[in-house]
Amino acid sequence: MVVFLGWAGYTYVSQIFQLEDMQKEYAQNEVEKKKAEQIRNDLQHEVNRLDDPEYLLDIARSKGMTLPDERLIRTEEE
Repeated sequence: MVVFLGWAGYTYVSQIFQLEDMQKEYAQNEVEKKKAEQIRNDLQHEVNRLDDPEYLLDIARSKGMTLPDERLIRTEEE
């Protein structure tokens, strides 16, 4: 009976340590998940902005492109 109680105590203690390790890993995974969700949300926002014609015109103008009947005027600061 003493051997059985010793084995049960050892098993209980080792499972407590395993549980603590798993809880730490879970917390770390939750942090990584939140970071990944934030990145995904930022990228989704950018994709949604690409549907806006004005945003696309701003990108094109920043690269020196113009519409066919439009003239680009730059200042000295650019």
